[in-house]
Amino acid sequence: MYNFRYRNVSSGGGWNNNSSAISFIILNELDACSEYEFEVTGTCDNGLQTSATNVNFNTSGCVPNCQSVIGLYDNNIQTSSVILTWDLYAGANGYKLHYRKSGSNWNEYYSSFPMSILFSLDECASYEWYIEVECSPGVFGDPSPLAGFNTDCNAMPDDDDIRLAETPELQFDNIKVYPVPAGDQITVEWPQTIETEVYISVYNSLAELMYTESFTELHQYQIQLNSFPKGVYHLIIQSEKQLISRTFEKL
Repeated sequence: MYNFRYRNVSSGGGWNNNSSAISFIILNELDACSEYEFEVTGTCDNGLQTSATNVNFNTSGCVPNCQSVIGLYDNNIQTSSVILTWDLYAGANGYKLHYRKSGSNWNEYYSSFPMSILFSLDECASYEWYIEVECSPGVFGDPSPLAGFNTDCNAMPDDDDIRLAETPELQFDNIKVYPVPAGDQITVEWPQTIETEVYISVYNSLAELMYTESFTELHQYQIQLNSFPKGVYHLIIQSEKQLISRTFEKL
């Protein structure tokens, strides 16, 4: 027979006593991220007891010290879209973006990278946003300071408004980006020749702009990646009325 007891040293808890007829025991419902002391004695058939053996162990589940992000930046503000970036937090599991039109309810968006693209925003409006760092799965640190931006106002003459309304939407859902993963070149292809101005930008995983170009009347476009280090990149394709993003890996 074995008599054992254990206690939570970290919380200063009292001893829990029990016994077992076999030489192992499974302890359940322990506190996470805590130091425990375990003690066991044996009782022989002749009734004599062995001397106590003590061991200390630590449970897992400690949450890392996760501080808030300080640097928040807005880029390429349009009438209905914006690219938001923030300082990279070393060791972060991810980021939760909170944003809202001033005076309205908060929206949440999760990102694995220190950047996010918001679209379908109201034009000529004020927005505010902040970031929470995900220190470990499901555990978030303190919120960052609040930041804000204003979407552009559409000040075009009426004739231009009519022209824009009559411009057909680009078939962004049918855009092909290949090959993925990419080597020294990546191709962007539309199902038809576009006849409006389109911007293409590439950001690295640190939300640093690596490439940008604009063009019109194009069916296929190649981006040379020879000078790009290996890693994950974000391809941003934007017209005056639409914006999409694609993620690809450069080998």
